[in-house]
Amino acid sequence: MLNEQRPVGQQQRLGELLKAKGLIGAGDVAKALAFQQQFGGRIGTILVRLGALSEDSLVQALSQQLDIPVLQAGERPADAEALRRAVEGSGLLLDWWIDNGVVAWRTDDGNALASARDVLDPMINEALSRHFGEHAWAWRLLQTQELERYLEMLPGLAIEAGDGLYDDVSHLRELAEEA
Repeated sequence: MLNEQRPVGQQQRLGELLKAKGLIGAGDVAKALAFQQQFGGRIGTILVRLGALSEDSLVQALSQQLDIPVLQAGERPADAEALRRAVEGSGLLLDWWIDNGVVAWRTDDGNALASARDVLDPMINEALSRHFGEHAWAWRLLQTQELERYLEMLPGLAIEAGDGLYDDVSHLRELAEEA
């Protein structure tokens, strides 16, 4: 399944799917929906933060709901160099990858894979389709900690390449956060 997703209208709601699997109760969904209404956010992330659901269970349920596989051991990027090649080959700025929480790489068999904080974001999907359009690519789901580990490798790629721009942007972000 490359570059394909089931239309959103055909997907079972995540709360219903998790209840049907016996992973959460109706009270958990009610709490998460109340929190979501007040503060926003995705229901799955809220359930994990409330302690009602493990992230591993969430990733498995999202995989079923969205029909997007979970990243398997043999598909993982070999090293930071695999991520660097994807960034350079995309034509997208390094900051785009970091700001959108997206990583991509090619596996040993030549398949292009990507993961993101929000695989449903239409702007991310459009950008990847535009920049990887002639090459088949597919989404993979990861736990947040693993995705963040890959994202943390990206700034190092700019520093290794002698790209002072990232250092400037990073410094500006730090100053803005301090303010």
